[in-house]
Amino acid sequence: DDSHLLKWSLSALVKHLEGLDIDTQPVFAKIEDLVIRTLLTVEGVINANMQQYVPNRRNCYELFGFDVMLDDGLHPWLIEVNSSPSLATDAPLDKKIKYALVADMFNMIGACTYSRAAVRAQREHAEASRLQTAARTSGTEDKVPAAERMRRVDVCRGKTNAVENVLALSASDLDVLRETEEELNLAGAFARIFPSPSSHLYSALFPARYHNMLLLHWVERYGTARVDLVLRNPTIGAFLSTPSSMTPKLLPSITTLGSPLQGRGG
Repeated sequence: DDSHLLKWSLSALVKHLEGLDIDTQPVFAKIEDLVIRTLLTVEGVINANMQQYVPNRRNCYELFGFDVMLDDGLHPWLIEVNSSPSLATDAPLDKKIKYALVADMFNMIGACTYSRAAVRAQREHAEASRLQTAARTSGTEDKVPAAERMRRVDVCRGKTNAVENVLALSASDLDVLRETEEELNLAGAFARIFPSPSSHLYSALFPARYHNMLLLHWVERYGTARVDLVLRNPTIGAFLSTPSSMTPKLLPSITTLGSPLQGRGG
């Protein structure tokens, strides 16, 4: 049963709307657009904080809870965004949805053990190298050659495509592509909103950062083709397939009837 008192799952809501002969695809496309635009308003702040406070991009994640209300015309309105959404399981429906949500989230994150001492030594070595060479380094990457820096600038300025020559991509580029591929394969019931075939519609709304452009260009040219497959055959056709996790999809959330502030879902 996907309903309990005032709470419905999204699948129950869809079933109800379809029973009224309502096409739900445009409704959830608008909700997805609302989510994307909301996240873009804080993308710059989040990115700046990541650069300043997070030593490695692999050790940080955030789960947001969006409260959305549909009016009588089925237009979505954002009520609020919870940076720490409630994961309480007061009802069987809560348990069913939120347990699956948490399982999918941790599978996609791919958390793994690491040595704090090794990470600390790695940072100290990188800092010593930076002071010795007066060059900017990251915690895990070597100095970016001048030619590669210029190529990245040209990509961000729209002068060249980031995947024009996949065999010339750097090791760090391939790491980003493989990590993104792995996250998509482990997404479960989550839908990926970036990169996606529609990401170009929002490109004017946020700064053209290199790795964003790399991922966008990859999806535009190769779709969901596996990275290693493309490296073996760079002439492979684009968009071999589009998995369900890259298409508009209902996230494992809870719709609350009545007050939109009750029973916040993940």
